[in-house]
Amino acid sequence: MDNPCSECTYLLLDLMINHKIEEDVLKFYQGKAVLITGASGYLGSVIKNLIEKVAKKILVAERNLKIDLSCRNQSVSVLSNALLNQIEEADIVFHLASQTNAYTSRQEPVNDILSNYVLLAQIIEGCLVKKVKPFIVNASTVTVYGKKEGTITECDNIYHPITFYDINKRTSEMLLNYYIEEKLIKGCSLRLANIYGPSLGASNKGRGVMNKMIHKALRGEDLSLFEGCDYLRDYTYIIDVAYAFLLSPMFETRTNANAYVLCSGRSELMSFYYNVIKECAANIGININIVTCKPSSELLDIEKRNFRGMSQLFSDHTGWKPMVGFKEGVERTIRFLQSEEKK
Repeated sequence: MDNPCSECTYLLLDLMINHKIEEDVLKFYQGKAVLITGASGYLGSVIKNLIEKVAKKILVAERNLKIDLSCRNQSVSVLSNALLNQIEEADIVFHLASQTNAYTSRQEPVNDILSNYVLLAQIIEGCLVKKVKPFIVNASTVTVYGKKEGTITECDNIYHPITFYDINKRTSEMLLNYYIEEKLIKGCSLRLANIYGPSLGASNKGRGVMNKMIHKALRGEDLSLFEGCDYLRDYTYIIDVAYAFLLSPMFETRTNANAYVLCSGRSELMSFYYNVIKECAANIGININIVTCKPSSELLDIEKRNFRGMSQLFSDHTGWKPMVGFKEGVERTIRFLQSEEKK
């Protein structure tokens, strides 16, 4: 590989978790044109960074969709020539562009539809217009199951999305599945649990609860845990998640038409994760406390749940398994943030 820019070096080394997978991934993506929506975002920038040196071309489709609601007779799915050309050229599409804040989704429903649903619909329409079948990997969420208790696996098919964000994610899955079943396109959905870890993306800083807590710890600030909200969660390191996306098209005969739960399979209480961050901060000479505070009255109901998940089917189909434990992931994130501060 060519010498990458200095700020990419850490991530490229970090991505080499398993050398065999790394070699297989790089070989598969040689000569491929890959369209990434949300390529400058948290997860998209990691995926782009890993394959851009070997892929034939990285095509970037950002969220730039607007609807004039006064023009009722106009189609909202008008495709630009630029997007049509990208779709025609693409061998693989990673649909990552999304409005990821459930609170914002509730306040801005039209923007949420545009971010989470319309762009996917436009990509599918472009495939139909151009008569092409790139493999589409759609980013979804485990919260499409709502507050289901017990361990969630890919075998669960009872959905109860309770936020506007989750409704749009589930609707996007159904849209994709409809056209796959009609054999007009190919693809799968990955239902993500919580992600943490370093990224070069525009939304890197403070993205997600654990990243926010790591940032706070490095500033020497106490970590605030909501009183009565010590729920079980599953946190998966961002590089493990990036690998899952990259592996999905490699095994398309198995992954096509499936929706997978993607998580580490190691659920712990929130207080456990906070204590790991506290320990990692202490190891570099920063002493902090964990304090409890009252949750906001506006806390969404979806936050008040325990989550346990398994990704056995995805592992069976692709060989994927999470490689980075939470403590190691926190230590890597701290090293990355410290290297950023020295620039």
